Amino acid sequence: MIRFIVHVESKREYIYDNNKLKQSCYPNKDIENKWLAEYLDKAEYLNIVLDKSPCIFTGDYISHYQTIRTDGFWVWSSDFLHYTKNFNFIWPEDFMIHVKENLNNSNAISYDRLLSLGDNFSFDKLSEGYL
Repeated sequence: MIRFIVHVESKREYIYDNNKLKQSCYPNKDIENKWLAEYLDKAEYLNIVLDKSPCIFTGDYISHYQTIRTDGFWVWSSDFLHYTKNFNFIWPEDFMIHVKENLNNSNAISYDRLLSLGDNFSFDKLSEGYL
């Protein structure tokens, strides 16, 4: 399973297979990330897969990794919210800077912007300059 975090404008990609995802989570650390989880949870859905996938730690079924969310600037696999809340997933530094700078802004994305992202995004074209 491949998950991703992509900056829309620069096309900078962070790709996570299950091993890299496990290495980026710290389930035994007490990290205050409620603010981050709230930000992620307010993001719009860009693509919804009507299925679930197993958590790599517990096997519980969670949001499918190919369900995609966006804040209009970044696009990511929706199951990162689960890994952030429950296993302290560490996001890329440039994503975190963006979130901290935009915490007080509305996550509202214009309908046209959402359509544009949806029309130009393809999960299968990661690392091919798809946006």
